[in-house]
Amino acid sequence: MNQILDLYKGPDASQRTATSETTDAARTTDTESTKTSVRSACLAEHPDWAEVLQWGCCEKHGEYPIVVRTVDGATVTPFGGECPKCKAEKKQTAIMGRLAIPPRFRDCTVKSFHAANPEQQRARASVIEFCKDIRAHIEHGDWVVMAGNSGTGKTHLACAIAKVASAAGYSVLFTRVRPMIKRIRRTWRPGSVETEEEVIRKFTDLDLLILDEVGVQTGTDQEHLEFFDVLAERYENMKATILLSNFPFSVSQEDRKRGVRGLEDYLGSKVYDRCFEDGSIVIPFTWESHRGRGAK
Repeated sequence: MNQILDLYKGPDASQRTATSETTDAARTTDTESTKTSVRSACLAEHPDWAEVLQWGCCEKHGEYPIVVRTVDGATVTPFGGECPKCKAEKKQTAIMGRLAIPPRFRDCTVKSFHAANPEQQRARASVIEFCKDIRAHIEHGDWVVMAGNSGTGKTHLACAIAKVASAAGYSVLFTRVRPMIKRIRRTWRPGSVETEEEVIRKFTDLDLLILDEVGVQTGTDQEHLEFFDVLAERYENMKATILLSNFPFSVSQEDRKRGVRGLEDYLGSKVYDRCFEDGSIVIPFTWESHRGRGAK
């Protein structure tokens, strides 16, 4: 029994002290090594700096320069006294806020999209090609339509495109169709500070508009008119647009008789045909949902 207890009780006091001292010494050495490495890297990244006169310490990112002497003898505070990495993160958060990308999808990139089968690989490849030539696609007013099963990664890839377009300097907004329509309708209330035309203009003037949940609306004639007002003006003014829908692209006559609707039925032939014009991309998402299995 004593032998068994000895396996669990750990080292005695003298052993613990020796171990603790060794660990502390190693930790101190590692800290000093890291500090030296960070400082050397910082100066290497900024050849116009001669010396860092004052260092700050961020609890999250470690050391950063506060006051710097440049090679021409000037004394400057390059980051305003703030940790540059924290500053960059705040800027990124602000950008994500302007894009209105949901927090769940803010870290989504094309690279992080899980492509396990040929269809998923083709979808990712299409988005990669679009992003590689993002300026040409946006300037040309190309559209991307992602349609098919829910939980298959449409929002993931659309948000990845949004981030690339924003980084290229374009104005981008991600929104669901219903909130867009509600915002337009709020202008009908007495005392509204915005007119309907002004709000519609905010959606039509964007370089890239991403509309999620196309077809989820109640389907009233008025909703269709508001939705198509936005799409028609974006089309006429050659504004790039991304449409996301859980509707299939098209349905058979047999399914239609049973009341099944496709994206073409909702969009109408004019808008639907726009999705297939030169430069635009149509991506079907026909695989099963990955929700609950680690995919978005």
